Amino acid sequence: MTFVRQWVLRVSSFGLTWLYAIYRVHPAVWRLMARNYRPWMARFARLHAWMTCQFAAIDVPAYGDFLRRNGWQFRWFDLTSYPPTDKLSYVKAYSQEQRCWHGRFEIAGSVVDESSGSSGQPYNWVRSRRELNTVHKNLAGYTTLVFPSKRRFVINAYSMGAWATGTNTGIAMARVAMVKNTGPDLDKIIDTLRHFGPGFDYVITAYPPFLKHLLDKMDAIGFDWAPYRLSALVGGEGMTEALRDYLEQRFTKVRSGYGASDLTIGMGGETDLSVWLRRRLRTDQRLRAALLGPDEHRLPMIFQYNPLETYLETTADHEILCTINTTAVLNPKVRYNIGDEGKLMSYDDLAAVLKTDPAAWAEAQQAFAVDRMRLPLLFLYGRKDSTISYMGANIYPQDVENGLYRDNPRAPDRELLPDPGGEHRPGEPPGRARPAPRRCRPGRGRGGAARRRVPARPGPLPRRGEPRLRRVPRRGPDRRGPAHPRPRAPDRPVRRHHRQDQERLPGEEHRRMRTTDFSKVPPVGQATAMFVGATRYRGPHSIFILTFTWFKMVRQMRRLPGYCWHTVYWQWPFTLGTIAFFRDKDALLKFARTKHHRDLMCWITDHGKRNASGGYIRLYNAEDSGYTNGVWRAEGDTMAHIETYTPLSHETDGPSVHRRLA
Repeated sequence: MTFVRQWVLRVSSFGLTWLYAIYRVHPAVWRLMARNYRPWMARFARLHAWMTCQFAAIDVPAYGDFLRRNGWQFRWFDLTSYPPTDKLSYVKAYSQEQRCWHGRFEIAGSVVDESSGSSGQPYNWVRSRRELNTVHKNLAGYTTLVFPSKRRFVINAYSMGAWATGTNTGIAMARVAMVKNTGPDLDKIIDTLRHFGPGFDYVITAYPPFLKHLLDKMDAIGFDWAPYRLSALVGGEGMTEALRDYLEQRFTKVRSGYGASDLTIGMGGETDLSVWLRRRLRTDQRLRAALLGPDEHRLPMIFQYNPLETYLETTADHEILCTINTTAVLNPKVRYNIGDEGKLMSYDDLAAVLKTDPAAWAEAQQAFAVDRMRLPLLFLYGRKDSTISYMGANIYPQDVENGLYRDNPRAPDRELLPDPGGEHRPGEPPGRARPAPRRCRPGRGRGGAARRRVPARPGPLPRRGEPRLRRVPRRGPDRRGPAHPRPRAPDRPVRRHHRQDQERLPGEEHRRMRTTDFSKVPPVGQATAMFVGATRYRGPHSIFILTFTWFKMVRQMRRLPGYCWHTVYWQWPFTLGTIAFFRDKDALLKFARTKHHRDLMCWITDHGKRNASGGYIRLYNAEDSGYTNGVWRAEGDTMAHIETYTPLSHETDGPSVHRRLA
């Protein structure tokens, strides 16, 4: 019976591994799987995790001995019957070779990575050729989904030593992009951008603090950001929303990945939905209590992950257990506890909570429409032992980083520098050594004091595509700045400064609710350009033919930098119209030049009235100032309204909002 069970498990496990390889054949198939994941697949993934554990119990000498020492007894389809493994009880207790399939290495094609040593000692991890091939395909598929482009250029700024992330990222990205592995070298990155020019969609992969360092350096030398399209994929450590907001003043999009040298890189990744949800949890206390619990005040990183590849569980102490569901892994990782604290939730469960708030659900649907990944979510707090206690309070690294960057006009002055005795990464000047990187684990901030590095800029920078505001220091004996404004880099427009819109006096919020800062409102509220258009088609046949290009055009529009929101309306009998919002007019006009929009317009107009009998398009620009309050107000969480209405064209002052009794 044992012999039959062994061979059934072998055949089944190899068959499932082969089946998973089908959706990794091409990034487009990977995206199709991620967008069509269903809850029943989680039950299938759990069954596969159980089979992987049983298969390892038979063919991995170290794991078989580990089970015997822990009094394990076989139970059909019970994953919890297998005791969790970790670095202390399993990795340290058995040799590297004994933890491999059949107790031996695969020599040809295997690569040895080294972990960062954040637990006090660096470890070596051997990965087979098939395992690395799987990792590279998954990372490539995620990249094409989150950073869609036909001209993708990846600048890999991760350290290139024995660590897993740098080398594997470069190899994976080469499947879907042009790649240059610069390592963390500021001058090489800037030279690469200038040499190849703005004709590419650049994705810079780096550690979050290094990306901030790069942004400050490029600003300091007057780099012309305007014609470039730059995004970033970060990892190695956690990233606060305050730091993301700071980076996205220049980068179109910044996304983070999750993984660990112990397990694999690319276990999970951020999407537009997960980023929206994390930002929403900063201010929505009701949603935070519903998702995280009434007493939870920390803000976790949120990733979407694929249980078919990495099956995750949580213990009673909310620590994450991971099983890698493939026989391609040379050192099987079964119910492995890396020490990260987190919470798991399916997409359907998240949707059920969000639907209780129609406004939140509408925003979530808009964010979901960008990537459309239905994979479950991982709420990750980081290592349970990453806190320090002060006056009875637990202080997390995220709290420190958030305080340094959030609403801080002196953020460019701040750089977290570690202990000078730490490990030195290639490309860094002498005296700037860092400790070994903490790979792909949110909540693992770098230690050290904040130091002055470059002269302060007058204030936080606007996002790409927005006009700039130059704050001129006050003059006089009470001034808090230099007597003369700091020289600006050339070709940077200055935003008109309305004193009544920028100043906020204590106790007078109800008089000052007009604003020009819409950074906290939903994307559609940040738009400054809109178009409305409609076409009257000849009949049902024309509308049917239209669909072949229409959906491609809408998909392309949603992926454009600067797109905010759109809706479609219908009028009897055959009129279809669109209303769309963009961050600025240039983004709107770039959409008009896209291939599918051009093809659609030519199809409508080049054949007389065969396909349509009429159409129109109107463009609109938003006023500089508007109105915000509550959680959508950048200047503070205040619910109030203006005292008087905006005057009409023939009025000097508008009437009072509150009617005054005679």
